[in-house]
Amino acid sequence: MVNAAKTSDGPVTVGTTYSYSCQVVGHVIETSGVITEYQPFSRYCYQSTSGPFPIKGGFSFKKVNEFVQVTAFGEAETEGYFSMAKFMIGIMLERQINKTLQNLKETLENRV
Repeated sequence: MVNAAKTSDGPVTVGTTYSYSCQVVGHVIETSGVITEYQPFSRYCYQSTSGPFPIKGGFSFKKVNEFVQVTAFGEAETEGYFSMAKFMIGIMLERQINKTLQNLKETLENRV
């Protein structure tokens, strides 16, 4: 991830827009998107509105005993140049999501 920003005013809710840039296989990818579902402390979904290929995904949160189980999900339809790198893009996205979730876990655990 190179950078990310919320691009609409107000609190995060359905319809909130954002943009981000990430580097994949030596290319910087610019993407814009919108929040499609937002249930605080339960579920968050998004989809791209621009970028090199359509992407949809989200996170769900479920209390399990005294812990929170976080599940990330998503799908992307690669075309052109990116279809040749589909497997690598999938691995890189999975690594990025796992790193983000690990950072979130460490941040939350250090607040106690």
